[in-house]
Amino acid sequence: MNEQQRNDRQGRVGEQNQPEHEIRQVERECEALYPKGRSRIALTGASGYIGHNLLQRLTEHADVIALSRSGDQRENTEHVEWRSCDFFSMEDANQGLQGADYAVYLIHSMLPSAKLTLRRLPVMILPRWTRTKTHPIALEDILNALDRSIGNRTLDEQIIDVGGPEVITYREMMQRTAEIMDKKRRFFNLPLLTIKLSRLWVTLVTGAPKEMAYPLIESLAHPMVAQRKHKVQGISDGKISFDKAARTSLEQEEEYRHKKNSHSKSKKPLKSAIRSLKSDVRSVQRIKLPPGKDATWAGERYLAWLPVFAKPWVRVETGGPDTYQLYLLGSRKPLLEMIYDRAQSTSEFALYRITGGTFATVKEDHRGRLEFLQIPCTNICVVAIHDYVPSLPWFIYKYTQAKVHLGVMYAFGKYVKRLIDTNV
Repeated sequence: MNEQQRNDRQGRVGEQNQPEHEIRQVERECEALYPKGRSRIALTGASGYIGHNLLQRLTEHADVIALSRSGDQRENTEHVEWRSCDFFSMEDANQGLQGADYAVYLIHSMLPSAKLTLRRLPVMILPRWTRTKTHPIALEDILNALDRSIGNRTLDEQIIDVGGPEVITYREMMQRTAEIMDKKRRFFNLPLLTIKLSRLWVTLVTGAPKEMAYPLIESLAHPMVAQRKHKVQGISDGKISFDKAARTSLEQEEEYRHKKNSHSKSKKPLKSAIRSLKSDVRSVQRIKLPPGKDATWAGERYLAWLPVFAKPWVRVETGGPDTYQLYLLGSRKPLLEMIYDRAQSTSEFALYRITGGTFATVKEDHRGRLEFLQIPCTNICVVAIHDYVPSLPWFIYKYTQAKVHLGVMYAFGKYVKRLIDTNV
């Protein structure tokens, strides 16, 4: 317990003679808020906007395992250990979290954040979703909430909502941002939802990649307001107004722009990142398992069902221990070869590594795999292909092999559902 924490405790206990049970109660509360020694916190998304700022805050009192896809390219410091980690990989996740007392998950499915580009048009037509209520909160308030929550055992197993001092609509947010930027904008309401049209429009106007804009715009149709039952005093209620937070964000964006221009005026890194994301395949589906069945069963049943479903066009052969090869009718070379990774698999997680085949590009650092992951305490199984690099050109793969794969997985899901319905 450091000096500030001791002062906090002394201030709460006081210098008067207090009953022993009250002193012990205060000690227990202090230990919940301030665990002894420096805890180790695994911070996912450590190179992101919130993660980067939270990292600096946490190192004041904790050691941080900073997890990022590019962690190996960063230097460790006294209180920060960088680790490369792809959280789509169970193996990476297990290695990345080793030694951590707590974990903070700040990963989203979007690419680098958009700038405040209000949206660049003197006249804006606003669809219905812009009247949706939202509860904006300043970065500083978010950091305080996260920092005060990590390691606080009094908050175990709680859902906590946070929000700033104001609940406003997205239209109000745009209007006030325009005023802060000293820009005159005229807004006209459109009595339609038009989410699909809006997401396309945002990508055209702001220049933001669709990988970021689409999931963001799709989420705006739902109210995002902190619920009273999920509020915690001293954590949930942000104090910084929207106007002040917006001004701070604009100032930080301007500083970032100057720094970026001083280093490079090229946008190639972002375009390169987008291309690299598109060079491999990530496909995720969910199926419902029959009672008493697990991920191992799902993997074995899939490989037994596939040649029956695709007969006579596809056959599956075993090329050795735990090795499966998929052949097209009349072909002597396998389309795909997979090896069941028995060492990494469990009853709730079945891993098949893609090791070859005419449909796969396999390099030295290839990590392509087919996974069956049962969500704990449920009968839901996630079936996913990760980091698979097709040998076909991307535009051909996208409209041929990819479509076939989706159709096959849909059919497998229907097959398993029939097993459930017939109690097989």
